[in-house]
Amino acid sequence: MNTVPNQTHPTDILPLQTGGCGVTEDGNSYCNVDGEKCACGTTPHATMTTHTTSIVAPQSAQWTKIRSGALFVVACLTSPCCTPLYVPLLLVLLAGTPFAVRLGAHVGWVYGGLALVSVASGFMAWRSWQGKRG
Repeated sequence: MNTVPNQTHPTDILPLQTGGCGVTEDGNSYCNVDGEKCACGTTPHATMTTHTTSIVAPQSAQWTKIRSGALFVVACLTSPCCTPLYVPLLLVLLAGTPFAVRLGAHVGWVYGGLALVSVASGFMAWRSWQGKRG
């Protein structure tokens, strides 16, 4: 069953409406820009332009808690007290690969990098938990 959407007549448009296009009953198209009616596309200067302002909605409290919780987990997993447990396990699992050779040769840099990630993640989690944008 084919249905035709409701079509509005130019006189049905409120003058406060900022813009809109439609089709009259006789099939002609029209625009309404700031309350002034014009024909869509009949003349080069009749193009409809609207200025939009994007409004950023505040971040919900639930997502803030989830983000800060995830950052705390990353901070704990990359902390210097946990990395001696799983970095050697990772080396054992990757044994015989060029990546394990490179990682084993530079294990000090790995521990240092993970410590920096832990500090940065902990700081960002704390700021997020306090409600500050970071």
